[in-house]
Formats: sequence, C-alpha cells, structure tokens
Amino acid sequence: MKKQYQLNWLTFILHIFGFLLLWEWIRPLEKIADTGDTHVFILFIGAGLLLFYLRIHWAVHLFISVIYILYTIYVLFPIQGVFSFWDWFPFYREDVFYNIKLIFQADWQAMSNPFRTTLFFIVLWLMIYLIHYWLVTRKRIFLFIFFTLIYITVLDTFSPYDAKGAIVRTVVIGFLTVGLLYFSRLLDREGISHKGRVFNKWAFSLALMVGFSTLVAIAAPKASPIWPDPVPYLEAYYKRGEDPGGLRKSGYSMDDSQLGGPYIADNTLVFQAEVDDTHYWRIETKDVYTGKGWIAAQPSSTIPFEGLDPVPLSIFPEESRGENERTAQIQFAQTFTQLVYPSGIKQVIDTNPNASFVLDPSVERITPLRNGNPTPITSAEYTYHMPLYSLSGMKAAQNTGGLSPDFVARYTQLPEALPSRVVDLAEEITADKTNWYDKAAAIRDYLRSGSYTYDQLNVAIPGEDDDYVDQFLFETFRGYCDNFSTSMVVLLRAADIPARWVKGFTEGTVSDYQSDGRIVYDIQNNNAHSWVEVYFPEVGWVPFEPTPGFSNNVTIDYDLETNLDDTETPELPETEKPETPTPEEEDQSSAGGGNGLTLSEIWDNIKTFVAAHVFWFIGGFIIAALIGLYLYKIRAKWLPRILFLRYRNKNDASSFMDSYVSLLRQFKRYGIKLEDGQTLRTYAKYIDSFFSTNDMSKITMVYESFVYGQNQEADFKELMKCWENLMKKTMA
Repeated sequence: MKKQYQLNWLTFILHIFGFLLLWEWIRPLEKIADTGDTHVFILFIGAGLLLFYLRIHWAVHLFISVIYILYTIYVLFPIQGVFSFWDWFPFYREDVFYNIKLIFQADWQAMSNPFRTTLFFIVLWLMIYLIHYWLVTRKRIFLFIFFTLIYITVLDTFSPYDAKGAIVRTVVIGFLTVGLLYFSRLLDREGISHKGRVFNKWAFSLALMVGFSTLVAIAAPKASPIWPDPVPYLEAYYKRGEDPGGLRKSGYSMDDSQLGGPYIADNTLVFQAEVDDTHYWRIETKDVYTGKGWIAAQPSSTIPFEGLDPVPLSIFPEESRGENERTAQIQFAQTFTQLVYPSGIKQVIDTNPNASFVLDPSVERITPLRNGNPTPITSAEYTYHMPLYSLSGMKAAQNTGGLSPDFVARYTQLPEALPSRVVDLAEEITADKTNWYDKAAAIRDYLRSGSYTYDQLNVAIPGEDDDYVDQFLFETFRGYCDNFSTSMVVLLRAADIPARWVKGFTEGTVSDYQSDGRIVYDIQNNNAHSWVEVYFPEVGWVPFEPTPGFSNNVTIDYDLETNLDDTETPELPETEKPETPTPEEEDQSSAGGGNGLTLSEIWDNIKTFVAAHVFWFIGGFIIAALIGLYLYKIRAKWLPRILFLRYRNKNDASSFMDSYVSLLRQFKRYGIKLEDGQTLRTYAKYIDSFFSTNDMSKITMVYESFVYGQNQEADFKELMKCWENLMKKTMA
C-alpha cells in the first residue's frame, strides 16, 4: 500500500506539471488571436488531466468531456430567443453539419465561431491525452518542452505577447518534470523499492538544484541582444496603410491605382449582417486598367435619392430577378462612409432620421449624407432581389453587335503597353469556345486550375516597366484576390468581352442563427475582396469568382432545353463525311477531355459530390473505424489463421524461428506475457502446464539450439504441428 501511494503522488505531481506546461500554450491566445474566455479551456485541461490521473473508464471520461464542451459552447454562444439547452442543441447540430460541408469546400473563412471553438476543444483533448501518454507511459516529455519554448519565444519576438515570465516558468517546470521522469524510469529499470524517503530525497535535491540555478540566472548580468528587435520594424510597416505597395492591413481602400505588395490580415469587425441568403457585398466598381491598377473612367457625378426611394442603380434587368424579395439588416461596428449593398438592391433605409444618399454612377458607389455632407452610417435595412441568371441568355452572347460603341470601348479598354503575350494567352484559353459565357468560364477555370497560388505575403509589386497582370500570369504565379480578379478582367477584355472590376466584402463568417431561419454574419477587414463582373446583353452584369478558395453565391437558371415541338428542325447542308479516326486518335480525344471537362471542373464535381454526400462519408468513416477497432480488439482470434497460411509450407530454420517469435506475440495478445528475467524454458513449462501439453517445451528446445548454433537440423513438419496446436489453443 505504501508503494502504490507514493507512486500515485509522483504521478499526480507529473500531471500538475503537464497542466502548467499546456497552460503556457493558452496564455498568449487573448493577445495574439481573437480568443476570449480562455478560462474555460484552462478548466477543460485541468479536468481532463484529472480524469486521466484517476483512471476513469474511457466511456465515462468521454461522456464528461462531451458534456463539458457542449455546455461551454451553449453558454459562450447563446442564440436569441432560445432559453434551454435542448432547444439550442438542434441549432448547434445544424451548424456543425453546415461547417463540415464548408471544410470539404475548403471555405475556411466561412466557418462559424461555435464550430471553431469545438475544433479547438478537440485539439486540446488530443493534447491532454498526449501529455498523459508522455508522462505515464513513455515517461519522456523533453520534445514537448522544447516546442513549448520555441512557441513562446517566437511569440515574444514577433507578437505583442511578453513571454519573459513564461520562458522562466517553462524552463523551471521543464527541468522539474524531466528530473522526476528520469527518477521514475530509474525506479523501473533498477527495481528500486519506491519508498517515501527515496522520493523525498530526490525531489528535495532536484528542487534545490533547479531553484538555485534559476535564482542565479535571474540575478546574473545578461548580455545585450545581438540582433535589434524586429517588432518596431514590423509595426512601422504594419501602419503604412497609405503607402502604395507597402505592407498593409487587409481592408477596404478607395485608392486602387497601385496594386500589388503584401498585406497583413486584420480581423477587426466592420459590420454585422442579418440575411436570408449568402452573398457578396458590393461597394464600387472600376473600369480603367492602367497596367498598375484601376481608376474610374468617367468624372465623378452624383444622383441623390432618399431612403425610401428606389435605388437608381440597375445591375441586371427585371428578367434576371428572382421571384422573392429579400431583406437584409446591417449594423456597422466601424466608421464607414460608403454603403455596402447586395447586387439586386431596391431600397435602402437608414435608421437615423433625415437620412439621404447619393449614388456615384461612374463607380456605382453609394454614400450616406447628413445635411448634404458625407457621414458615417451606423445601421441600415435593405430590400433586394437575389439574381437568377439565364444560362441560355448568357450563352446567346457571342459578339458586341447591338451594344453601343461607347459601352464596348469603356469595358474592353486595355493599356497600349499591355504585353502581347497576355492577349495571346486569352486567345489560347478561349480558342475552342464560341460564346461569351463559355469563354468567361474557361478563363475563370484557368486561373483556378492550380497553376497559380493564393498568397497574401509573398506578392510582388510591379516595377516601372512591369505590367501588373503580366507579372502575375507569367512571372510570379502567386497573389491574392486583386491579382486573380484583375487578371480575369484583362483576359476577358483581350477576348473582346465587356468586363469590370468589383470591390466589396465576402459574406463573412456565421456568428448566430435566428429563430426565424435568418443568419447573422460577422464581416471583418479580412473579408475585403475583389471579383469580376461580365456583361451579357440579355442578362446584365454577372459576377465571376476567379480566386481559389472563394465562392460567390450565384444562382443560374439552366434553361437550355430544346423546344422541338415549337420549332421546325432546319435542314442541314450536306457535308463531307469525316474520315473515321484511328484508335490512337480516339484514345487521344478521350484522354484530352472529349467529355468537355477540364481538370478544375472534374475537381469541382468531386467537391460537389462529396459535399452533397458528406453525411454518408462521415457515417461510412465512423462505421469503418468501428469495424477496424473491433477487428483490432479480436485480432487474437483471426490473426493466427493468417499466420497458418504464412508458415504452413515453409520447412526451414529461418521460417521456424520467425514463427516462434509470432507465437510469443500471440501468447502476449492472449494474456500470457513473457516476464522480464524469465527464461524461455521456464516460460515454456508454464505454457505447457497452462494448456496441459508439452508442445511448447519441444519447440523451445529446438529454437534455443538454433539460436546458440548447437543444431541446424530438425523435423520441421512435426514442429509446425506443435506450433499450430498451440496457436489453435489461443483461439479457443
């Protein structure tokens, strides 16, 4: 009893040290990430390690952990109008399934905060298990201590987090943990009787040595840093928001004359939106590409209107409007003097009295006014229609006939200095396409095909003689939304298709679900985005998304059915019968995409299929995992049958020795383990007495003779019979 008591004390102290080490990973989150209420994670770590220390049954441990996670998320993320856990849980379950679909679609930014918190709890759960495994089973944890030091020192250098105290705490706790683990391994290896006096002497000596070393290290003079602190340098560039091409924060800016250069993500909340559907938020468009960026072609003009008046802006005709009128409510968290609005906007209502608005039609930017002056808006409500684009109408557009020359010149403008290889690339991509929609889709798919990398940091700035699009398409092959969207507009215009550049915000991330089914989104500076709109005479301006990882919620009416009853079939002119292709040509045709699908389209189809059947995949994975776990637990029953097939017809010394080792492993799975210090002959006698046989002694004597080189001949058939008999007894 004394020995077990002392062993539990040692294990308990080690678990406390493990808790303190893992705590150091949580401390910086409030300063370096948008994470609050970290105490719930710290409590979860402590409770998890305590359950492992008490050796609670895994099912009970799992149940307690799941209840804690669910209740914590229920408290942290309440839903308006929901007052009980059981009413809240269906909303949470829907949120989890919805976010799992987003994972398969690689739409990481759209994941909701409750789901992110759930994933973080799961990661912590895995770390708790690993800490317990390293402390109790492996009894080695130096690697985790080393990475903890790397983690906090990097944060201390490149973030606002001050890790001076954390470094000292980690070093002290790390040395104490390593010392106690070495003591535990020493007891196991040497068979030392674990008495309280031995433990107390070791712990006292270890604490004295670590404490003295720490005091000396704190009191001793320290050398000056060899390198200057990089944080002021980074902060200086971080604040250079008005310096074109400098390192900037993400967010909306009115000046797009110089694009390029890296930027740093900014998760500052801009506004919240309560909507029925997912869609992008427009702010303005630009139509003149200069080779370095975008400017507006026409001089700024204004069209005033009141809040209840129809918005004097038509992005698509009445025929492209969806049937149901939608409403959206937005609440601004930051000072914003431009209105964000959906594509099909009809009315905008400012909640402040005496509000009016002005539209700049050259860039389609709406500005709130107060007493005739631009003023920040705090909240607004919209009525709008979600567009429904006719596929037949888009495919009907093949040339600029019927469009005004001024309109065509404005939206197909390109700089004279544009390198010819950009135009050549546009012709190559659209060579086999006959209508504008197919050409636009081909250019979009080309940019999303994987040849170009989405990157926010390693982004080039065009030099004096460089073209922004040419540099991206043929030299750097990496960039963010501005690179992809600008390149698509330029390629479209090179193919004589009217297109323009649009700026605004993506849909944001889900923050809440309303009881009426509406969804509340948080839109941050990180969600600032640019995309493309292509003009189709019968449909209007249609958005296209060329940036990988982003998806605009565009609804298309696939109205391509052929009305054979209403129209006469025209007579086809006689043509020469083409030569029958050779089998080699047929193979090349089919391999080259005879079905009309590009690699990106195939990949999109795969993602769509997976997203549509995500629950089947998850269910199948769970069933397969359970079956695999069950088979692993009963492997002692079926594994011998595989070993029978492996060794049955092998009559040589090498195979016999391998089969003997397999037999020892099977006995271990059965529950009869070869103890440390026990000889094979003693072990064989115990096996024979257990199974009432003498087969184990027979094969053990031959095995030892082979090991020590005393005998190289034996009746392997007889030995294998003994081996099979023993294997079968473990299967009974």
